[in-house]
Amino acid sequence: MKSSKAIGTSDGVEIVDSITDNPVDAAAKPDDPNKKAELGPLSPAGAVFGFGEGSQIRLFRILGIACAMVSGSVYPIMAFYFSKSFEELGASAADGDYLSNITEMLYVFLILGAVGFVFLVCQSFFLESAAAQSTMDYKQKWFDALLRQDMSYYDIKDVSAQATIVSSQAMKYKKGTGRKLGEGIQFTVTVIGGFIYAFYASWRVSLIVLAAVPIMVGSSTFMMTVTTKQTERKNKGYAETGGIVYSSISSIRTVFSLNAAEGMIEKFKAATKKSYDSSVSFNTLAGLGSGGMMASFLVSYIALTLYGSYLLYDQVDKTGCDPSNTIGTGACKVIGTEVFGALMGISFGAMGLSQIANAVEAFMGARAACYPALEAIDRKVDPNDTSDEDLQNIETPAADGETSTAIVLPKYVIDSTSDAGMKPNSIDGEVIFRDVSFSYPTRPDTLVFNGMNLKVPAGKTVALVGPSGSGKSTTVSMLERFYDPTAGSITLDGTDLRDINIQWLRDNIGLVSQEPILFARTIQENIAYGLPGATEEQIINVAKAANAHDFISQFPNGYATHGKIEHLCTYSFTFHVLTSYQ
Repeated sequence: MKSSKAIGTSDGVEIVDSITDNPVDAAAKPDDPNKKAELGPLSPAGAVFGFGEGSQIRLFRILGIACAMVSGSVYPIMAFYFSKSFEELGASAADGDYLSNITEMLYVFLILGAVGFVFLVCQSFFLESAAAQSTMDYKQKWFDALLRQDMSYYDIKDVSAQATIVSSQAMKYKKGTGRKLGEGIQFTVTVIGGFIYAFYASWRVSLIVLAAVPIMVGSSTFMMTVTTKQTERKNKGYAETGGIVYSSISSIRTVFSLNAAEGMIEKFKAATKKSYDSSVSFNTLAGLGSGGMMASFLVSYIALTLYGSYLLYDQVDKTGCDPSNTIGTGACKVIGTEVFGALMGISFGAMGLSQIANAVEAFMGARAACYPALEAIDRKVDPNDTSDEDLQNIETPAADGETSTAIVLPKYVIDSTSDAGMKPNSIDGEVIFRDVSFSYPTRPDTLVFNGMNLKVPAGKTVALVGPSGSGKSTTVSMLERFYDPTAGSITLDGTDLRDINIQWLRDNIGLVSQEPILFARTIQENIAYGLPGATEEQIINVAKAANAHDFISQFPNGYATHGKIEHLCTYSFTFHVLTSYQ
């Protein structure tokens, strides 16, 4: 860019030419908006439990896991008593005493049912309570991190996607760390306990299961891969469709002025259709994996039944032994109780294994939900990093075998919540741009400023003129320190803006944009955002100073009127006026 220079004055107002050699859109974004919807890979498994730190949450989680382990052991114990009941009932038939053994078995199953009920309720209560508190901390930390990010973050990330995925991802996080976590632990214990009991009851009968292990492992691995990919695709689809909705509603006037409603609807349909097709294709693969896994267990049941029957009948035929071990003619080496126990143990284990896949999918969803949150939370200013590296371009393989360049976040240096920096006692207002060069993170090779020099004396009004994309808005953005120059410096009363506390700097600047936006709150609350804790008298005085009090008073609810788009031009310019009232 050519250095800015004064080209004339009008009524004492200096007019500055800031026309660039290479005009660009100051708010330029990456060409492919779909790339910004990528949420990245999964977070580490341990990071999922890094939210909601506190003794109560840890205690609830430990108690929930303990209850899940107890409730999961109910089925293997039940398998033992199921198989034992045949021997007991057979003995009752031989003794002629049916009622006592039947009553005993009835009490056993009644107690097992009561224990399972109590521990399942406690499991859900403790884990859901811990998950609810962790999810609240997850959302709060993520939202806090989003509000302290610099403008580079939102140039590269899709603002609309970030606005819509917080709630949807929080639901996935809660699901994966709450009830589904308990079910995963519960059914894991059921699987392990069931298989252990099956091999204890008759290792020779249960050993036949090993023939189906390769199919089980392959099906389970396939299921995990499919569910992981499905979760990642869902996240991307939610972000893309949510971004279209957000951008359409937030810019509804522009949409209507361009008669673009039909076009936005078609874009939404296309994004929704893409998500639908992706989900359907993955559901088919998930069905194949789940069917293959269940089929492997059914085949193992057939093998167990045939092989157990063969062992029993072979011994009876050869030795005349008693497979029921109840009539006193000599028990077989492999009795019916052992065969039935092995079958029940494998059955309960198989039932649990089919449920583990759902828990794994939910936990994978929680890991995927944590990644974008941690990406923002962990992006902090490193005071020990003195390198000049600002932006990285990483080459990644594309679908056609060639490499493509992906823009990643630049070094984080502007933290709007930081207490570091000078807080001058007074301000005159002299602003100097000295040899300033700048390019946006999304277009690092395109200079908006190239050695720009500009001096604005204190108390003087300066107008910047030039075509769209010449850097007028960029000048104001850099003055508010939304961005730092890539070269040169910007000073306020002789002090580099980078050495001034950023909160103090912005508290002393009032900015009214061309198209200001109000929050969905009352007029009074919108004005008060400029000075948290402002009194009603202060708000009214500021509105009077901005010539908005009479207009606001004409509304039926006065200052309690909720902000609407048609009122923007009338009173939105009072938005930051209260910053000067301090």
